[in-house]
Amino acid sequence: MQVVSVALMWLFLAWKLKSVTGESWQDLAQVLIVFGWSSLSLWLAFSWGSNFVVRTLYYLLLAAGPLTLACGDEIRAVGCLIWNARSLLPVRLRARS
Repeated sequence: MQVVSVALMWLFLAWKLKSVTGESWQDLAQVLIVFGWSSLSLWLAFSWGSNFVVRTLYYLLLAAGPLTLACGDEIRAVGCLIWNARSLLPVRLRARS
């Protein structure tokens, strides 16, 4: 239900801000497909496993490939931000990690 509510909120905001963001209907359709696949993956993970760890692994295995194909640039950008955040730490903390 959380994925559906986020998808509906995102769709509403994207529709209202379309003139500002410049997104096309193909971009919106791609995001809807990603939300749909994520919802289906989550539902399958919960129906296949009873253990939290098993469910999480199922979800990651089901969702990682399509999400990487659809949102690869964004995933790489977030990864770079996390990787480069280490340089913001004080020198004494960087040596420990």
